[in-house]
Amino acid sequence: MENLIDSYTESTEQYYGQRRLGYCLDPKIGKLGRKVRYGCSKRCNKFRRLDGLCNDFENPAAGSLSYRFGRNVPLNATVRDEKNLYNPNPRDISRILMKRKKIIPVTIVNILVAGWVQFMTHDWFDSGKNDRCRHLKVPIRDDDPDFCKTMDIPMTRRDSCRNSKDYDTYQNTVTHWWDALQLYGINKQINRRIRTRKTAN
Repeated sequence: MENLIDSYTESTEQYYGQRRLGYCLDPKIGKLGRKVRYGCSKRCNKFRRLDGLCNDFENPAAGSLSYRFGRNVPLNATVRDEKNLYNPNPRDISRILMKRKKIIPVTIVNILVAGWVQFMTHDWFDSGKNDRCRHLKVPIRDDDPDFCKTMDIPMTRRDSCRNSKDYDTYQNTVTHWWDALQLYGINKQINRRIRTRKTAN
C-alpha cells in the first residue's frame, strides 16, 4: 500500500541490527543485521504458511505473525498529546453522534453481513490482550447513564521489540492478510484443533 507508513525506522535497525533478543518476537527485527532466510520456497506460491511468512515474496516478513502495524499518517503525528487527549471527549462523541435513537432499516444487505464482518475481523487484525496495568481514564459527565466517575479502558499492549528511540508501535498477534487464518490457524496447535484431518466425501 503506497500510503501506508512503515513503522520500522532507521533507529530500529541501528538499535537491533547487531543484537539478537530472545524476548523479541518480531519477524523482521529478529532478522536485522544478518542474512535473511525465510524459506520462501516454490511451495509458498500455492500453499499458505501458518505464520504468514512469504505471502509477499518481495518482503517476506510483511503481514506475518507479530509483524508491526503500519501507520496511515507520518510517525511524528502519532505522538500522544496528553494535554488534549480527551478534547473532544470520546465518550461525548459516542453519546452525541453514535447513539442510535431508532432502528433504521437497511434494505441493501441481510443479516448474514453481521456474521461475515465478525468472521473477517478475526483475519484483519488483533493486537492481543490489552495491558491491564495501564489505563486510559476517560472523564464522564454527571448525567452519564452507564458510568460513574471515569471510563477506564485498558491500553493497547506495548510492542515487545520497541526501543526508546522508536515512536509507539504495536504488533499484530495474528497474520495481517485475508489469508484464511480463521480456517487454518496461525500455528500448529490451532491448526490441529480446528481441522478434522478427514477427507470430505
